[in-house]
Amino acid sequence: MGFWDSVGNAAKGAVNALESHNAEIQELRERFEREDDDFLKGKIRSGSTEQKVAAGYVLKGRGYDLSEFRN
Repeated sequence: MGFWDSVGNAAKGAVNALESHNAEIQELRERFEREDDDFLKGKIRSGSTEQKVAAGYVLKGRGYDLSEFRN
């Protein structure tokens, strides 16, 4: 296998990982829409990266300023 084949395969792997990451965030966003604000604030403070991102999207949609959650 040549150098460019290796580069192409690495790029495909990165794209697949990113698509998987985004799909997980979208799933969580849909689930988190049904949760209350306190639950979402807790996820921003102590959830996984994907949970924090999804909770942030939902809270922002509810009118929160996310800068209050930054350290």
